[in-house]
Amino acid sequence: MKVFIGYSRKDHNLLTQITKPLENSRISYFYDAIIDKGDIFQERIRNEILNCNIFFFLITPNSLKSEWIKFEFSAAWILSKRAVPILHDCSNDDLPYLFRDYQSEKLSNIDQFIFELKEKRTELSSCYNKVQSYPELISYYQLVKQTGYLNKNLFRVSESFVIDFWKDCILRTNNIWNAIAYTRGEETWERGFKDKLIKIAQIERILSGCSIQRIFLIDSDEEYNKILPVSEEQERIGISVTILKKEQLLNINFKNYFKITPYQYIQKNDFAIVDQEWVFKIELDENRNYKSASITNDLNEYNFASEILYELRKLPEYRVEKTKDNKTLNNIKIKSNVIDILAEHDISIPSN
Repeated sequence: MKVFIGYSRKDHNLLTQITKPLENSRISYFYDAIIDKGDIFQERIRNEILNCNIFFFLITPNSLKSEWIKFEFSAAWILSKRAVPILHDCSNDDLPYLFRDYQSEKLSNIDQFIFELKEKRTELSSCYNKVQSYPELISYYQLVKQTGYLNKNLFRVSESFVIDFWKDCILRTNNIWNAIAYTRGEETWERGFKDKLIKIAQIERILSGCSIQRIFLIDSDEEYNKILPVSEEQERIGISVTILKKEQLLNINFKNYFKITPYQYIQKNDFAIVDQEWVFKIELDENRNYKSASITNDLNEYNFASEILYELRKLPEYRVEKTKDNKTLNNIKIKSNVIDILAEHDISIPSN
């Protein structure tokens, strides 16, 4: 958990009343005086706002006059993040209209509030193993991680939660995970399959009878040689992998759901169709770095993603003649079977 503290610099002497109990509860926090020299102020503030779990706003006669406080509170509201006005020398009646619907706390009671916050988080975290469905998973993220944007059928988490959310969505898949990625070999390995928790989550689902199918779209024979060792390792644990070349996709005519081509959609998103109902997406910037991850059961998005999957499944798999070098990727040794991978993480398969 990380707390973003909004305040007026005129009230800097009051901050220790908030930061000390946070430190005692081992909860990390940020406020603008922590910004290092050389950092771009607005960019650092933006990143901290996106990556925090909860906002504390120290509300005093000074901060009520601050435009920055209003800006930061508006950001919390837009991102649907939890915000707590902490009152000192003022009351709820003094708060701006946008603040008044939020449950406030008095600065004099902040120690007890932070203690209860930590206890509640611990209690809710213990519910994790009971989460089965995607609606329950969304509720879990809203309550425990205090992050994400919820709008009708769509739930999105920010960049810092992508890997956790990806793993948790795989673990809640009941029947089938159909993934499509336009990618590079080293990119695929570093982002997902090298991550131990992602790997274990996929193995757990396969051992439970879930089908995981994956399509990789590549640009060239060179990329084919890089992606092949990754696909071979995934196939060894039971993942069905198909490799296609980008140019095969360009010749397909699709319905235009979003006024973009399927190629543009795949360039911006790695995605999976889950249990014939949900679309999981990892959204990427122009350099293919993570921006966010989302899960949706919006019908238009599902139909578009399903049509892409349907058309790609009809294409012949792209193959090139193997070379003596395409058995390794970044000196990664291919494991012989599922048992080796499980043993590597001290996991045993229960006997019947």
